[in-house]
Amino acid sequence: CGLKAVGQALDELVKLKPVPKRTVVHALAKAISSDGKVTVREAELFRAIVDSLDCPVPPLLPGQPLL
Repeated sequence: CGLKAVGQALDELVKLKPVPKRTVVHALAKAISSDGKVTVREAELFRAIVDSLDCPVPPLLPGQPLL
């Protein structure tokens, strides 16, 4: 999967209505925390994606729940 495909996917996801968009954000949060830890890289990617979906989240702090 290249960056072009990621961009195209985000272009489609941003068109979602709020409830399905929230489902996507929750699924992303669950995916990056599935191993019980969230790396800086995962957190930054998560924030970039949700920001691009117009669903900003507060800064992620160590030990803080994602959502």
